[in-house]
Amino acid sequence: MNAQKFLAAAAMIAAAGSVFAGEPPVSESKLNVPVLAKTSARSRDDVRAEAIEAAKNAKTTLAAQLEQYKN
Repeated sequence: MNAQKFLAAAAMIAAAGSVFAGEPPVSESKLNVPVLAKTSARSRDDVRAEAIEAAKNAKTTLAAQLEQYKN
């Protein structure tokens, strides 16, 4: 009797696993998300150079506030 219960439980677990292992019911074309298009005219090197220049010239918040109070 215990073997039959064990086999029945194992069969139910296997059946449930195969049900959940399937593909999602919604395809990617039906998702409500915007389509991203690459429309940038700048290259990665241009963006990287701009980021490095901004980091070199960056001021801390305290320094910016102290400069503002001087005027």
